[in-house]
Amino acid sequence: MGIEWKDIEYFTDGFNSRTRTLIDLLVDSELKQIQNMIDIGCGMMFAKNYINKIGGGTIVYRGLDYKKRDETTIICDLNKQEFPNEKFDLFLVAGCLEYIKDIEWFFDQFYFCNRYALISYCAMEYNNNIERREGVAWKNHMYKDDIIKKMEMRGFSLANESLYKGETVLYKFVKA
Repeated sequence: MGIEWKDIEYFTDGFNSRTRTLIDLLVDSELKQIQNMIDIGCGMMFAKNYINKIGGGTIVYRGLDYKKRDETTIICDLNKQEFPNEKFDLFLVAGCLEYIKDIEWFFDQFYFCNRYALISYCAMEYNNNIERREGVAWKNHMYKDDIIKKMEMRGFSLANESLYKGETVLYKFVKA
């Protein structure tokens, strides 16, 4: 079974910075189209205050995690294939994708995404030591183009791709 995220859970200011940088890929006209969002693997909910600040307080934020983070948390274990049957304009996946075992199932959940998907991922091009990856509980090992192909297969097009701090790829996808 190996090590699991819940066994080593920790959060740093770097997570907050990565989340802000990822959200900043959205431009003002896109933010105006977003009525609600889901922060998948929300952790300490760094995105909640930031999205309210830049979205003018009009975006309904929902955090999803394997345990309760506040009174509004959607509690789902993604590795048990649990996901809410709700549609959201924005999917935010910041620092969570590496911990998902069934990647195909997880990407199928993007059916519930109406407009935009923001994803961060430590791709194999920049972090290819499997022992290190598994030592921090990562469950999958994809290259950056794998994610693009999986999203394109589900009706999304890549709008932006950038490298964050030398090893994390930040993606913005738009539903076609």
